[in-house]
Amino acid sequence: MLELQLDDITLQNLVLLEIEQLLQANQRSLTDYPSMPYPEDANCRTYLDNSLILAELNYNNQELRSEFEHLCSQMTGILTTK
Repeated sequence: MLELQLDDITLQNLVLLEIEQLLQANQRSLTDYPSMPYPEDANCRTYLDNSLILAELNYNNQELRSEFEHLCSQMTGILTTK
């Protein structure tokens, strides 16, 4: 089974959007709390509802990096480093 992997910024935005949704249910907003960050992409909420976008976000960074390094070294004849 594949695990969903999100970078920290995307995860933070999704959590902030969830908090914003809960606050709005009580006629409040994150903007009412100046010390709280606000989601960078206000349209991130649509990501939760779109299974195609979630599928695209579901990849293993380390595996892709290893594959890239292997294929790149085959093309160039040199070993890439991190």
